Amino acid sequence: MSRKQGRWIAIISLILLVGGVVYAEELNFSIQSGKKGCDSIITERGQSDCASAQAAKNRACSVAVECDVDRQQRLIDKYKEAKDRLDRGDVADADKEKLRDSVNAMKDELDRNKSAASAGRSVAQGCVDAREAVQKWFAETGISLTEHTRDDALSLRKTLLENLADAQKKQADAKANRDAKPGDSSAQSDYERATEEMRNAEKALEEFNSKYGKDIERNAERLISQYNDEKRSHEKPLSEARNRVDNCKKVEDMSY
Repeated sequence: MSRKQGRWIAIISLILLVGGVVYAEELNFSIQSGKKGCDSIITERGQSDCASAQAAKNRACSVAVECDVDRQQRLIDKYKEAKDRLDRGDVADADKEKLRDSVNAMKDELDRNKSAASAGRSVAQGCVDAREAVQKWFAETGISLTEHTRDDALSLRKTLLENLADAQKKQADAKANRDAKPGDSSAQSDYERATEEMRNAEKALEEFNSKYGKDIERNAERLISQYNDEKRSHEKPLSEARNRVDNCKKVEDMSY
């Protein structure tokens, strides 16, 4: 057996015997390109990591946050006006107690709004951070993972195709030698061995195509395009979350 033959048999054996371990985490490009979001990620580990990022985002953004700057400003204006009237004594004695209670009630509401804005700003910032993390995951990890898996798969397919062509040639040469030497047991054995190697090469390529799909490049591009769309889909809710952070900060900083 030649050195090259030994290397080829070793490759075939690896694919056939432990192919399940090598490929277990990687999925079919054709099938994945028809899915959306984390379900479309090309590896099982990637799907799990993506789902974790999405779950963190869902938790962080599930709490409603509403910091109404205009409402707080109107209440501040109303509070200051009432307080000025009280301080100036520009109110009938019979109405002073009622106005004082109203001023205190408005002050309490302003304080509550300010405290809620402080807590809301933290919650809204957590949502911003979580949405940015999802964007970053798709832009960096999701796309990179797809590209690396694609490149590795294409490299392996190239090797499998080359090995199949080599095995087919050897089988054809062995057949010609056998046909030229009828009854030669050695030539018959060489032919049978070459035929088995060719069948193994065909099986390895068939299993590869079944695992990854035949149109790897096109489907990988579809996935990458989808991940860029996924990143862009977070822009609007991310902008809204940032606005909530800004509004809460404004309410928090208002003086009265």
